[in-house]
Amino acid sequence: MVTKKPGMKEFKMAAKVTGVGILLIGSIGLVIRIISYFITGS
Repeated sequence: MVTKKPGMKEFKMAAKVTGVGILLIGSIGLVIRIISYFITGS
């Protein structure tokens, strides 16, 4: 199977999905850090 260069539409879709994933993981980390801050107090 030969891979092909993605079209602009495919590339934009992949970029959106990747960006949303990064934001989602980052916000989960932020929430965990805030919760741990309130639990430990430091």
